[in-house]
Amino acid sequence: MIKWINLSKLTNLLFNLVQHTMKTRVIFYALAVLMVVSCKNKQTKPEEASSEPTYSTKKYEDLVSLFQEWRSFEQPPRLNGAPDYTKGTFEKRWPSFKTLQSQLQQIDTSGWAVNQQVDWMILWAEMNGYDFNHRILKPWERDPAFYKSLWMYRSDVPAHEGPTHHGTTEIWTYEFPLSESERTKLIKDLNIIPPLNEQAKLNLTGNAKDLWIAGIRDIKSQSRNLSNVIEYQGVKSDSELVEVI
Repeated sequence: MIKWINLSKLTNLLFNLVQHTMKTRVIFYALAVLMVVSCKNKQTKPEEASSEPTYSTKKYEDLVSLFQEWRSFEQPPRLNGAPDYTKGTFEKRWPSFKTLQSQLQQIDTSGWAVNQQVDWMILWAEMNGYDFNHRILKPWERDPAFYKSLWMYRSDVPAHEGPTHHGTTEIWTYEFPLSESERTKLIKDLNIIPPLNEQAKLNLTGNAKDLWIAGIRDIKSQSRNLSNVIEYQGVKSDSELVEVI
């Protein structure tokens, strides 16, 4: 949830971006963001609208450090070798997230170069995405497909379409027959699946029928794909790898 945003800062940033490029897409996004923020400001109480933020730093290096801390936090802790998406863990980590979010708002970007201000906005967007997932989407509770671990082909987008967990096995990145290092990595990746499935039995409490229909199909497809991997060159003769699969 966005508690506060400096409209002047955002306006100046978007104006500078438009000056650097007149592409239609940039102008469209700039206007869209300004409309959203403007609507939000109209709902703000008069006494809140006049309040000024409290900054603690204006060093770009502090943003870089915060970004590194944020990316480390965004990786969930492990539970029995798998990423931990249990409700208790999310609740326990929530205050730490709010602290990181507050630290970002305390960075004064006035006078920064455009690319540095964009870096601030990227971190702001990532944190808002985490917040939205935590409060609204909750795929670990609502979508069985979230627990799909095996990906046979490279996605046509930078990340996978739809929510995915933090321990996926990207079969398309392996070359068969496997080298010793790749074999070790694949076994490690596949060992995440059983404890993650056990976690899913407890975590999936949401009521989203369409997601369940599609998600169950994806998990069944994963089971078939695991069987197919056994037929890959050099796999069937590896008893340890076959047992893990």
